[in-house]
Amino acid sequence: MNKLKQILTGITFIFVISLILNCQVKAQETYDLNGNKVDVITYAGGYEKTTGYRFISSEESGTIAYFDNNGNLIRLVNRATKEIIIDNENTVSEKATEESTTKFSENVTLKKVTGLKKKTVFKKYRPFKNSKEKILYKYGLKISWKKLSNVTGYEVYRYEVAKKCWTKIKTTKKNSCILTGLLSGSHVKLKVRTYKNVSVEKEYGKYSKVYNITVKDTYGKKKIGGDYKEFYDKYASEETFIIQNNYRKLAGVPELKWNDVIYEAAKRRCYDMYTKEYFSHENFRDNIYDVFIQNKADDKSAKLLSLSSGENIAGSFNTPKKVMKAWKSSAGHYSNIIDADYTIGAIACICNSDSGRIWSSIFIDTRQNASTHKSNDGECYTVDYSFLY
Repeated sequence: MNKLKQILTGITFIFVISLILNCQVKAQETYDLNGNKVDVITYAGGYEKTTGYRFISSEESGTIAYFDNNGNLIRLVNRATKEIIIDNENTVSEKATEESTTKFSENVTLKKVTGLKKKTVFKKYRPFKNSKEKILYKYGLKISWKKLSNVTGYEVYRYEVAKKCWTKIKTTKKNSCILTGLLSGSHVKLKVRTYKNVSVEKEYGKYSKVYNITVKDTYGKKKIGGDYKEFYDKYASEETFIIQNNYRKLAGVPELKWNDVIYEAAKRRCYDMYTKEYFSHENFRDNIYDVFIQNKADDKSAKLLSLSSGENIAGSFNTPKKVMKAWKSSAGHYSNIIDADYTIGAIACICNSDSGRIWSSIFIDTRQNASTHKSNDGECYTVDYSFLY
């Protein structure tokens, strides 16, 4: 009897080992949230119905990656937020396919938002302190949609053209939101979906159709006297960046890649010139060095990277097209725009009055030969770019 138990135990042990071996999953190559290739063990996969693209969804990588028949990465989506991180399709998708990008972590059971429309919101400012007179001005755009029952609220997403992703800009329980801090000549792409709190999870509705707006006026909060409380319009800056890249393509040089840390550096440049009332490249390297240090760059990398950078500045131009046309018309500025050595960058604009604008476009060279520097004593030092990402 004991011998039979030992035999059965041995068989069971072998069977368990066999199960473990058979259940091992081969590592699958995909991409993480930074766009880097990684191997994952746990994942789900299949084919997107509308396009036929193969997809890999993994909690380990935090992404859903879509591939064509040749294994090329077509689209990379943040698994949690559904933001598009990389879009390599010929035409940038205006809508992430909700069927494929929500099936793993979201229940799409609510109705779709419809009836998006806009309306100008007016406010009043005083021409001077203690003035009884109040002057009407355009403060923002109110975006509204049909109210739906049995929902907790709504999420509003806006498309970032340079980053090629949808970013959530508002969560609201009302069937409307107000957009302000908008530069004239820019464009807005929005989509909205419902959500409902269910225990610890959420249920979602499908995204609305993309709602496109051409901004014909500048919208922002005005102070006493009529000047705007200074603001930055990142989306208009990204549009300007796209125009800049179009110039580079026409010149036959690679496009620059937008970088949010560089954007913060460009904002710092605009703010420094605005608050200190100067208009030049003075403080340029100090400004961007400070931003790099704040973003955890080491001292040497921050210093060396600031030395391999360039800048275009402009004032007064109130639309993305006008400022880029001015830079293109200037030989010095245009040479920066089409310099093939630059690889990443960003543009920022601060607005403080109807005619007051300060623009900064920053260019950075991150090529390998620009990354390695030799000191006077012959020691080589390589710039660490990790803080940029």
